[in-house]
Amino acid sequence: MGQAGRSRVLEPQWGHRREPLVTQHAGRVFVTSALEFGSDSVLGLGAYRGYVLAVSADTGKQLWRVDRTTRCSSRPYVAGDDVIVTHAGNMWSYDARTGKPRWQLPATSITMADPYIASGVLYALSSEGIQAIRL
Repeated sequence: MGQAGRSRVLEPQWGHRREPLVTQHAGRVFVTSALEFGSDSVLGLGAYRGYVLAVSADTGKQLWRVDRTTRCSSRPYVAGDDVIVTHAGNMWSYDARTGKPRWQLPATSITMADPYIASGVLYALSSEGIQAIRL
């Protein structure tokens, strides 16, 4: 990211269990990450939170960020003005320019893979098979 001779490094914080997932589209870089935090000292259980953010591909300047109380479990996919991300099995769409939530599709089963978009249709592999939603 940056111009010749100049670069800016984006250094998001993330837990040891999950690296950030990145998609570049139309001069912007979209990033999702899951952060592990907290721990139950007796059971050793942790919890997750996550974020979705957009930065300028040219300058590295953060354009927007949405912090979540659930982990982000997919890379960001861009379809038109939507940035689509899976949070704990639910599909969420964010406005690519502002980061404001546009719509949500609650999980009907466990999402098992990153969503895929083709010809205006969002496909997701779940424990119940393939789910398809026309965007």
